[in-house]
Amino acid sequence: MRNNEFKLSVVYIQGNSGIGKSHLAQEIVEKLCDESEQSGYNGVSIYSASSSNPFDEYKGEEIILLDDLRPESMERADWLKVLDPMNRSRISARYRNKVIAARVIVLTNTETAESFFKNIKNEDLDQYVRRINLNVGITEKQFPRFEYDNYYNLSETKKLDEPKKERVSANEFLERRYGFQAIFSSDDKEIFLNKLIFDELLPKSFPKNKGVIRDVS
Repeated sequence: MRNNEFKLSVVYIQGNSGIGKSHLAQEIVEKLCDESEQSGYNGVSIYSASSSNPFDEYKGEEIILLDDLRPESMERADWLKVLDPMNRSRISARYRNKVIAARVIVLTNTETAESFFKNIKNEDLDQYVRRINLNVGITEKQFPRFEYDNYYNLSETKKLDEPKKERVSANEFLERRYGFQAIFSSDDKEIFLNKLIFDELLPKSFPKNKGVIRDVS
């Protein structure tokens, strides 16, 4: 990661319960795993974390799926380490420390990324938001039509030109320096998946001619 061979991609998927977040996340990681082989990578595997002690069984997998984890599933310092694009840190695990060396991390939750990480106390929200490269919002159409029931909205994290203030209580404001900027939307899931995989994730996290998977356990 530090020699710029690849960039960590963190994808946050948000949508209401039952809208298909987990299914979409599974499709993303499986398609990414398959397509990475076409780019010359062998041995790419997926790790699906449990909600409690999420990294106890981690063995150096390159793709990590954090499906419906809660903020309290990890300590706040561990969240920062896991999502840090420049840090192959050891984070807490119940039995022994693990080196987290993922290329892609996919998270799903019913809450927006901002709301999710606001639940982690005593930490600057921007520290988390700026670590999320891509945000996927799934919204249901007002008049759904079979396989085109939902809109899939893709946005990327950007540093704001001007800080934005949000009221968090009667006398308290939160200053935000990072936010999400829309880049693509479609009601066709296959088109959306291809856009996400081929335009965003593969070029950054699985660049061609860099297909050497190393054991980091």
